[in-house]
Amino acid sequence: MLQILSNYLFIFILPFMAGAAARLIICKIRRGFILTAGLVVLCIIMWILAWTIPNHGSEAAGLRAVMGTCALAGAGLIELVKMVSRIKNSG
Repeated sequence: MLQILSNYLFIFILPFMAGAAARLIICKIRRGFILTAGLVVLCIIMWILAWTIPNHGSEAAGLRAVMGTCALAGAGLIELVKMVSRIKNSG
């Protein structure tokens, strides 16, 4: 049970939090969306590499693609919250 929880922590939760934290750190920079765009490109590359199955029987490429997607989701969520708050404050 503890192993399953640590797997969820390292595969889903920590990359999500890392993506959100990185986006929050550069939130004040005017071109901070470049991090999100870079994560999109990185995520696409990771999924292409996972799709081609570099080594049959190894799930490392797929796990890296899922971790990249979770980091992108974290950064995207912060970007979305920032956009909604900007729209709410202006109108």
